[in-house]
Amino acid sequence: MTNEAGSEEVSFKDANDKERSFLILPEGKKAVSIKHLTEEYRTQPERRIGTAKFSDLDSFCLHVNRFKGANSVIFASDNLENPSLTCVLDYHEQGDNEFEGTHFGQHRSLYQFPLSEEWKAWAKADSAGYLDHATFAEFLEDRIDDVLEPLGPEQADEPESTKALRKRIAILGGSMGTPQRIMELSRGLKVNQNASTTSAKNLSSGEVQVAFKTENLDENGAPIIVPTMFLVAVPVFQNGPLYQMPVKLRYRVRGPSITWALIRSDPRKIFENAFKEALATTASNTELPTMIGTPE
Repeated sequence: MTNEAGSEEVSFKDANDKERSFLILPEGKKAVSIKHLTEEYRTQPERRIGTAKFSDLDSFCLHVNRFKGANSVIFASDNLENPSLTCVLDYHEQGDNEFEGTHFGQHRSLYQFPLSEEWKAWAKADSAGYLDHATFAEFLEDRIDDVLEPLGPEQADEPESTKALRKRIAILGGSMGTPQRIMELSRGLKVNQNASTTSAKNLSSGEVQVAFKTENLDENGAPIIVPTMFLVAVPVFQNGPLYQMPVKLRYRVRGPSITWALIRSDPRKIFENAFKEALATTASNTELPTMIGTPE
């Protein structure tokens, strides 16, 4: 059909047997879609589109339950720095025929796990390497509430997580520091380093072995006993449960200066435990399958 302005309307049927049309304009006979014009008269959306973002896991589950369908799937990203859950509410139907039961996958729920301030603080201190004493002291004064007393005697009815922690500490070896001792170290430890050498000669071969002996003494001349590790309890996710984590303590003496390193023991495993617990909660609340990864 051609109107007075010289444009021509052409109609056709799409793959779903619905009639569609477009205009051919006089200038160069260019084909132009008029879909955007017909969209103005819609009384409801063509389909659900968009991603709802949540800062609370319970709200994420509520949204998923409100809109989930038979084919909805949750994708879990276990990225250590940016973990998240994405539910594709209009996901494809399973099966080997890629043309049956396919959906647009454009209606989604997203929850980005907020890492706790405590977890981020210890991670930052760990990644910083050796800290000067002033920085070390300031950090521990800010975070001393995270530090725990060492584990007491083993109990017959203690949980598996505590047993696993004991095993981890035994593997690491060394001595465990108390919160009081850690604060003493942070409040101004003066170190004097005395070095001496001893030598021994093997008369049969003529080889000489030289051993260096170094003693770190406090300002009163007494030997310094520095614990090799201490325990902290921090949540991985904001408002989440506390997880006990050994922190290895290392120090170096350079002349009159001393530097410290705070090295978390196996933080990835602790993160994975917290992440798996969150996935179990989500699966229980939504009854949807969960895949580790990101959706296409």
